[in-house]
Amino acid sequence: MQVRILSAFLGRDKGQVPGIIKLAREERVGIVCLQEVMDHEVPLLEQEYSFVRYIPMTEFANGMTMGLVTCTYFPVIGVSERYFMGSASHLDIFDESSAEKVNATKRRPFLTCSIDIDRESPFLNVANFHYPYSSDGNPNRDQDIVTEELVYSDIAELSFVDVACIALVSPRGWQIYEKLTKKGILRIGFDDCVPVEIDCTIDLDLHKIGDKIREGRIPRIVTDFIFNHGHRFTVSSVEQFHGVADHTPLVADIVRK
Repeated sequence: MQVRILSAFLGRDKGQVPGIIKLAREERVGIVCLQEVMDHEVPLLEQEYSFVRYIPMTEFANGMTMGLVTCTYFPVIGVSERYFMGSASHLDIFDESSAEKVNATKRRPFLTCSIDIDRESPFLNVANFHYPYSSDGNPNRDQDIVTEELVYSDIAELSFVDVACIALVSPRGWQIYEKLTKKGILRIGFDDCVPVEIDCTIDLDLHKIGDKIREGRIPRIVTDFIFNHGHRFTVSSVEQFHGVADHTPLVADIVRK
């Protein structure tokens, strides 16, 4: 059985969830992984999907929260939440005065859902993650700490993640990317499923840095990824879609080996 997955980094509170739902319907997507979803947008997803898991990452001064969401029409037989920054029980008030403050006031959950896509074993394990922020794309201390914990973690579910939707922040080919993929440390050894022909996952018409990229002041960068271990399922036919969210949503096919 083939199932389609969509991954998208939405950017904060820009009303992009309806567009994501519309795109997912049109592309017959069965699993959706989103980063930076506002809590007041979650009911829209709950109207569409039988399973919605929302994990707030930060809280704003007005009491609203923002976080990760994984949604699907398929039965979910297990959920794992592993925190690489912050605690499971406390949310700090968001402070974006510096990259360090942004990371200090956002917890970083690694959300893994075991999804029964065809009533066969093994189940499809899909991870959803948003890396710590970097103001210029270069690795910083917070990113290095999370990377080392992620790469060297003995948490069993990391070894069995089949597909990972990650807002990496750091561009393709840079230090963090190298450590997570088979080009670097093999403890995780993900395959990058985004074709090389896709050279920018920033939507130039919707993102605040779009004009700077057009003008050449910022290079075209890929920072949003669908990764695959490839030992039980394969990911193929990754496409990007413009005009939907700050970072172009990625849609891919998943097939059991």
